[in-house]
Amino acid sequence: MARSPLADRRIVITRPDLGPLGDMLLAVGAEVIHMPLIEMIDPQDSGAALNQALADCAPGDWLVVTSPEGARRVVAVGEQTLGRKGSDRIRIAAVGRATAAVVEAVSAEPVDLVPQIQRASELAEAFKGCAPGQRMLVAHGDLADSSLVSALRAQGHQVTAVVAYRTVGRSPSDHQRRAANAADAVVLASGSAARSWAQHCADIHPPVVCAIGPSTATVAAEVGLRVTHQAAASSVEGIMVCLNQAFDPAHPTME
Repeated sequence: MARSPLADRRIVITRPDLGPLGDMLLAVGAEVIHMPLIEMIDPQDSGAALNQALADCAPGDWLVVTSPEGARRVVAVGEQTLGRKGSDRIRIAAVGRATAAVVEAVSAEPVDLVPQIQRASELAEAFKGCAPGQRMLVAHGDLADSSLVSALRAQGHQVTAVVAYRTVGRSPSDHQRRAANAADAVVLASGSAARSWAQHCADIHPPVVCAIGPSTATVAAEVGLRVTHQAAASSVEGIMVCLNQAFDPAHPTME
């Protein structure tokens, strides 16, 4: 078996948990440095608005979930709603497979709509085939881009947007900073992580800075970070491809 380009590479993961990305990196021999720079906390109302909005969902309404964390929050307060069957069930759309899997574990039925490219813009595009006037509940984070909600409303749908969680920055420890300073790469999986890196680690410059997608890369540029590589697919698999290409001498960096 050929040696992975990531073997012995020191990769910083900035998300709250290592998750499947950490498992994949360890499996190919990478050294994973976990330095959480963000955490998800309850919304200001402790989830009351989300709970009520889910209870108000009628059969045939759409629940639109834009992140795995949003899905976890929905599952925590809306298990009864998600468990409806047959003609009584609501329809569910998820931004990607990881988000869909969280909901499917409770609903025991496949999510109705997942775009092939795991981005909010592609999710909005996927709804263009629906007749106008659909009732939709969008559960998102407090820092989510408003473009998805705006696009759905522009298509003529009745959209209720509810904050399911808040994202706040975390300060790394001195030990974590020292480890990151010797890293070969850092993965920025959200705009929030990019902002937190700029705030707490602006003096640390790994050779490879991998952004999960264009929105994260845009935020990184806005806060003064140079992204060297951008995942073509906004997923764990996309990040792995991106990192492999980053350490392949034949693959150029972003200019």
